[in-house]
Amino acid sequence: MGDQSIIFNVGEWLVDSERSLIQRDEETVHLEPKVMAVLVFLAQHANRVVSREQLLDAVWQRKYASDDGLTRAISVLRKQLHDDGKQHHFIKTIPKKGYMLELAENPFALEQPSAPLTTQHRRWWPFVLGAGVASAALLSGALWWQSIEAQPATGDKPIALIVESFNGMDNGDQSQTIANVLGEQVLTQLSQLRGMRVPVLIANSNSRDQVDPDQQFAINGSVTLNNDTIQINVRFVKQDSGAVIWSQGFESDESQWPQLVNTVSRTIARFIQVSSESQKDMASLSVQEVQVLALLNQARSTRRAVDSDPVLSLISAAELLQQARVTYPDRGEILSELAISYFRLASYESSYQLPNLGEIYQQAKVEDGESASFQFLQALHYRRLGQYELALESFNVALAMRGSDPEIRVILGNMLRSQGRFEEALSQYQNATDSNISYPLANFQQARLRSQLGQNGDAVRQLEYLVSMLPHYDIGRQLLTRLYFWKGRFDQSISLIQKADEFEPWRYLMADSQFALNLPEMAVETYSADLSYESAEANYYRRAITLLIQGRYHDAVGVAEMYASLNNSFDAQYMLGRVQMLSGDFSGASRSLQHALQIAPQQQPYQLGRRLDALADLAWSEYQLGNDALAQTHANKVLERIEGFNRVGVSGFGVVDVIAHTVNGDLDKAHAAFSEALAEGWLSWHDVNYGGPHPALLQLEASPRYPQWMAYIQESLSQQRKRLQLQGLVQN
Repeated sequence: MGDQSIIFNVGEWLVDSERSLIQRDEETVHLEPKVMAVLVFLAQHANRVVSREQLLDAVWQRKYASDDGLTRAISVLRKQLHDDGKQHHFIKTIPKKGYMLELAENPFALEQPSAPLTTQHRRWWPFVLGAGVASAALLSGALWWQSIEAQPATGDKPIALIVESFNGMDNGDQSQTIANVLGEQVLTQLSQLRGMRVPVLIANSNSRDQVDPDQQFAINGSVTLNNDTIQINVRFVKQDSGAVIWSQGFESDESQWPQLVNTVSRTIARFIQVSSESQKDMASLSVQEVQVLALLNQARSTRRAVDSDPVLSLISAAELLQQARVTYPDRGEILSELAISYFRLASYESSYQLPNLGEIYQQAKVEDGESASFQFLQALHYRRLGQYELALESFNVALAMRGSDPEIRVILGNMLRSQGRFEEALSQYQNATDSNISYPLANFQQARLRSQLGQNGDAVRQLEYLVSMLPHYDIGRQLLTRLYFWKGRFDQSISLIQKADEFEPWRYLMADSQFALNLPEMAVETYSADLSYESAEANYYRRAITLLIQGRYHDAVGVAEMYASLNNSFDAQYMLGRVQMLSGDFSGASRSLQHALQIAPQQQPYQLGRRLDALADLAWSEYQLGNDALAQTHANKVLERIEGFNRVGVSGFGVVDVIAHTVNGDLDKAHAAFSEALAEGWLSWHDVNYGGPHPALLQLEASPRYPQWMAYIQESLSQQRKRLQLQGLVQN
């Protein structure tokens, strides 16, 4: 695709690749660069099947060849094109082959001209951003604005900013009308800015006497209509000397003037935002300084991208900073920000090729060494080395210099959480959301920690708000879905999943919820749906679960053995041990479960995981073999491990204590624990992992309260099924 501006139509949508946006009527949607690249590649091969491998090669060049990234890009495109119904009209999935963009005609049927195209709708000349990085920075401009508009004012010395009247230069009524609208729009944009370190006193040309002449700056400009083309020139000047600090020209078709006015007003506010954040005298900033400040701000905003995959956001930020590094090789803070992106990428599983992190840290230390960005980088460096006290010192220095940066606070909160310092971590997450309410990762981490602290109601409300504001923020939706599930609100989890696109994690959550509602046929149908890009390991996992749901435990053993032979992971070995236990092969189960526990990743002390379930199943298997002493040793380890944790929610332990007490022969405690679980919202009697209730739970039949418990569970599930029937999500 190169640097060409490619414009074409997808149905009623006009696609502008240069500006990475799609437009229809009055609706304009900005797309991330990779998402736009996927759309362009599909359009270049319109009405032909394109394989996933072709897309990964063309768009990611195998640098980040992740199926998840491509699946998400397709999902975003379908949502933004309003093509996310049951029947896709534009982007169609071709099972076992790939995707096809179905268009009335191929927009690339004629060869594209070799010279860069100029958009017929709007042209503008970026003055603030350097030539080598302007287009990359502007592609994600929508993310910039969601970041800017959410930040609080933190400065102390006001800037008196005079918004002068914009003039129509051709003596025509239309140009003067546009000029008047532009002036009002600029005032509106500036009045909404809350992110400046130096508050702006907004005035007009009739109220100059209200401000200090030494602090006066003025924004003015002109509007000209010429042959159905509108041109807008904008200047930012020092009032006392008339020196032009910043200027920029814009142009578009006359019919597009409302969109152009919006772009101009936002660009003006962007310049003020960037300049004021520098905490320097605005008049003293050189053009290059403003360019660098804009790039740094854009990179940080990209890392905090709203409604985006975090890995893709980090990669986009790194690519932007790599270009900036070439354009401004002597600016050390750019290197520090680039290194921050690399360090953060290292915490995710991806195929992105990272440089030597230690070497780039040392290079940034030499070239920068003092900025808030370097202090943040140094904190990440020390954290990576496990030197947490030194990391904390650097975090605090960075926050002293840039206290409103929510990214620094979230990463600090993550470190504190990993050390079990939950209240301190929660405070950092809260400060991050106070600084930028729209920063999704801050909201996500805060909600997750609240759930772990037993504040599930608060966590659910926060995530419901987040999902309502950002319906495509997948990790937020997944956590909310899981919280609904853990709290026994299976109908709500199904309703939420129903609005999501088809991809593997959603399908598993849907099937698990259906089975929990005692709808095994629906769960089997959901698990049995074919995915053309599914790996062999995932296929064996899905088949084993399907057999469990059907109660075919012995058949499930054979499939689980194939899964374990292909994948010597904890998950594969644990599944094998679990189905062996359910089939009555307790000796085989004991061996497989012990092996699974031996190869399980080391669990952090501040969180629980599936390792705990495997230990409980091992205790039950040894109990069935008559190895009471060994079984009770395992059961007591389970009870010790869950001390201080909550039953329901993130790192919740469910009913493993019921299993452990049953193994220990303490049925009174087992019955009391089960009553407590029901009171806290646990309803997973029909557990997909066991094809029904865990075998240990069947021992509850000895309790006189068993009929009451079962009646409560059945009535709760019945009411949820009825609600889903009313929504048309479950058959009568």
